[in-house]
Amino acid sequence: MEAKAIIDAAGVGCEPASAASVAGVRQMLLAGTIAPDASVVCVLTGHVLKDPESLDRYHRGTEPPPAHANRPIEIDATVSAVADVMRTLRKT
Repeated sequence: MEAKAIIDAAGVGCEPASAASVAGVRQMLLAGTIAPDASVVCVLTGHVLKDPESLDRYHRGTEPPPAHANRPIEIDATVSAVADVMRTLRKT
């Protein structure tokens, strides 16, 4: 799920099982099996909405939150509320 959250933060949505390729590459880099400067391709096969329940559990349901959890922010359904949140997030 950490690999999936990192992929999601990059703007690419994938299902949790699909992120296993990225998690595996990370482990292989840490183990020295893959050189840090190597070119690697990971195939992401599943759509982000394939398993929404697992996403909800990961981002909302664990305490303390995992390192890459993106906690939902509840706001009013107005353009000004969105703009306020965007300004706040930009400062952090």
